[in-house]
Amino acid sequence: MAIIGKKIGILGGGQLAQMLTQRARQMGLHVTILTADADDPAVGYANAWIKGNIFDEDHITALARHVDVITLETEFIPARTILKGLEKTKVRCVPHPNHLAILQDRWPQKELLWDYQIPTSEFIKITGKDDLEAAYKVFDGELVLKKRLSGHDGFGTFIIRTKAQFDLFKRTHKNQETQFIAEKLVHFKSEKSLIVSRNLTGDIFMYPLFHSVQKNQQCFRVWGPDHHPALNEIVKKVTALLNHLDYVGLITFELFDMGSKLLVNEIIPRVHNSGHITQDAFSFDQFEMHLRAVADQTFPLEVQATKHFLMQNIVGSSIRKPNIEVGLQGKLHWYDKKQNKPNKKLGHINYFGNSLRHLVTLADYDLKKIKT
Repeated sequence: MAIIGKKIGILGGGQLAQMLTQRARQMGLHVTILTADADDPAVGYANAWIKGNIFDEDHITALARHVDVITLETEFIPARTILKGLEKTKVRCVPHPNHLAILQDRWPQKELLWDYQIPTSEFIKITGKDDLEAAYKVFDGELVLKKRLSGHDGFGTFIIRTKAQFDLFKRTHKNQETQFIAEKLVHFKSEKSLIVSRNLTGDIFMYPLFHSVQKNQQCFRVWGPDHHPALNEIVKKVTALLNHLDYVGLITFELFDMGSKLLVNEIIPRVHNSGHITQDAFSFDQFEMHLRAVADQTFPLEVQATKHFLMQNIVGSSIRKPNIEVGLQGKLHWYDKKQNKPNKKLGHINYFGNSLRHLVTLADYDLKKIKT
């Protein structure tokens, strides 16, 4: 099937949709964006824009009538809404809504990992106050309470280490207990990510392991390639999972490095912040690998990569207009967001070369030139 002119619809208009659209246009794809605001980052790069709500099934139907296939930038659109929006059309969604239904809720996602014997932290489903109290006792007062739906970048995540923190959570989330899942607080060495893409014919491509540095439960910096003795075992289990599900699209496994083993913390069924480094350090980036799966295309026979690479996130710290001085040492990717606020992702800078230590020095140098 020819790729030129194939019509792709994207649910959402943020920075992930922006980068998907930029790559799609370079690939010869025709892109229509469904989003509410003409100022959203992706709109200016798309062939067409439909003003609408990505959580409205009728608006999803309207998008589907203009495209051959739909994908998305957020996994938090309810799967049933997507299915309802597509039921009157022959248009498919990548990833499939049935897979989204499992992965967008942390409870069935953890069950999936358990069923496929993929290492993950211990967990308890919260069905009421008694389960919450039981989790506190079972995990010896050290646990993480996560919103089952719509939590990301630390939002909706509460780390409990003391009785005072637990009591505060109970007061502030009274009668909301069932919205959460309880996990044992694990003491990990570092965080990593494994990004995988699988197409309709079952071919799988994996990027090397990435090392992620977090600040305030938000991605600060990513570097690679990374290594771990348990990686091969995780790769085997992940491959078996994706093949059994017949998953199509790009998917990210966020990992905890426990020393001798790796635990899967969360599964993210979309392009991922840690994968932005692939835009400059690899001959084919995560956005193209996802779009190839979306457009029913084969993967490249060979993907080249630089020896070392690093991605530095740029995050808002105020509501003032960001300022970046000239002379950056890395390649800037700016998201064109109209408003700034604390913890809002505004862009990233990519670095690549022969020495990771040198790349860290360059990133630290550039951070001094950025005021957000």
